[in-house]
Amino acid sequence: MRTLNILFSTTRQWNPGDEFIFFGIRNILTELGIKFNTIIYNRHPSINPPPTFRRHRWSKLEKYPNMDNSFFLDIPAAVDYVIIAGSPEWTGGQRMDRLFNYIKKII
Repeated sequence: MRTLNILFSTTRQWNPGDEFIFFGIRNILTELGIKFNTIIYNRHPSINPPPTFRRHRWSKLEKYPNMDNSFFLDIPAAVDYVIIAGSPEWTGGQRMDRLFNYIKKII
């Protein structure tokens, strides 16, 4: 069995519920014997603020470079699966639009 590249969309260090779900999903995949590389797309608002927030209250955050090492959607990569771990944002919204556009490009 080959090792899968799984992109997990979560909010690291922002929403503890998302992290709980993220780690639970990883544990389930490991228990099932699935070999995978964990790639994180961090939806944390200071890392990936919604486009309209960039012009408003989050604009101060853009002045400081972040040291986050999560996956940025402008990097081409071989991703086998995308798992959205956490909040109901998977139904849509500004922070999810970029991820959904990335998924459309890779399929």
